[in-house]
This record gives sequence, C-alpha cells and structure tokens, in this order.
Amino acid sequence: MQGYKSSVEEYIQKNILSKTCEVYFDFSSEKDYLYRQLDLIGKCLCLEYVNGQSSFYLIDSVRVQAGAIHKYQTVLVFKGMLELIFRTSAMMVGAERRGKEPDGAFYEPWRDNLNLWINGGILSGKMMNIGGFMMKYTEIYLICLLKQCLCFLYCMR
Repeated sequence: MQGYKSSVEEYIQKNILSKTCEVYFDFSSEKDYLYRQLDLIGKCLCLEYVNGQSSFYLIDSVRVQAGAIHKYQTVLVFKGMLELIFRTSAMMVGAERRGKEPDGAFYEPWRDNLNLWINGGILSGKMMNIGGFMMKYTEIYLICLLKQCLCFLYCMR
C-alpha cells in the first residue's frame, strides 16, 4: 500500500499541484497541534466511510484545504467549509449562552485559543465553562459537522 500511496502522491504533486503552485501541507514544523488533529480526523473519516485504499491530505492551497483520494475518486474540502463549521459552532455556542444569560455579551470561545476550544477546553486538568457552554461537547459538534460536510461532498461526487 505504501508504494501505491507514494505513486499517487507523486502523480498529484507533479500533474496537478505543481501547475497551481500548491503543495501538500507539511504540519510537522507547526507548533500548534490543531493540524495534526485535523489530519487524524480526516484519516479516521476515510477509514470509516471509504472501503479499500484511500489517502487523506491537508493541502496548502488558495482554493483547497484538504483532499481525500480513493482509486479514481477525489473529495476536496474547499476553503470556506471549515470556516462554515466554525461559524455554525459559534452560532450554537451563542444560542446556548443567550438562552442562559440573555443580557450577557457574546464571547467566541476560540478567541483566546482555538486549539483549546477544539480539545474540549481542558486546561491544567480542569474543564472550562466558557459562555455557559461546557467545552467538552464542542469537539463532538465540530466532528459531527465536519462528517456531515464530507459525507455531503462524497455523495455529490
């Protein structure tokens, strides 16, 4: 399988990405673990929904953020989709807070640390309650929304 994956990666880099100055995103030098988590989520989604050999990549591109490849089919996550997921999550968090504290100001839970928000708000072994919303559940919402977007794209192929 490694030989197949390498040949697919090389073909895509040579024939597609090189023409548009795009590359596979190398997150190994990044300090934030967010990219590793998104990569892991993408690979797990491929294993869960796609039978057989498949590959998932984060892409450094103007148009595309990620791609999944399975035989002769490709699913791309275009820029704006992840922002849509974060905005939808923000609306859910805001609605929860406004329901509990209608006079309070809205606070985006990821304003200080996006990685902390995605990881369930765990800081020094304690759960965080930001905006009246337990951050443990935001990861579940985020993954469910991401799954729905990827499943929608896969079905639309």
